[in-house]
Amino acid sequence: MKKTIEINNYDFKKMMKDFEIEDRFQNNNKKLKKKWDEENKKYQTCIEQMKEFREHSFRQKNSELLKKLNKKENILITSLENSKLDKKKEKEKIIAQMMKKKKIAKENVKNFMKEQEKLRFNLEKETNLKCN
Repeated sequence: MKKTIEINNYDFKKMMKDFEIEDRFQNNNKKLKKKWDEENKKYQTCIEQMKEFREHSFRQKNSELLKKLNKKENILITSLENSKLDKKKEKEKIIAQMMKKKKIAKENVKNFMKEQEKLRFNLEKETNLKCN
């Protein structure tokens, strides 16, 4: 019985010691957690400012990129329109040249026909003179 009492006492003391250790450990953890929470509160505004700054810089970069994109798009559209105008002018120029060539060709044919008519008329006169 004495032995059981001693064992029980030993177990009791051991349990109490374990409880005290655990209690100290939890108290220390609470103190550390509290300390770091307070430290965190100090820097929370700084963190918020950093987040806002990062978001602001992202928006700014995004808007700059959009401006560059719009500028490039406008340049491409303008160059496309200019190339279309150049092609249109080139077509008109080619058409005008073809019209000139056609007109010259018609005049040449007309002149050739007149000369042929003159030759034919002269030949007719000659034949008429020979016949008479």
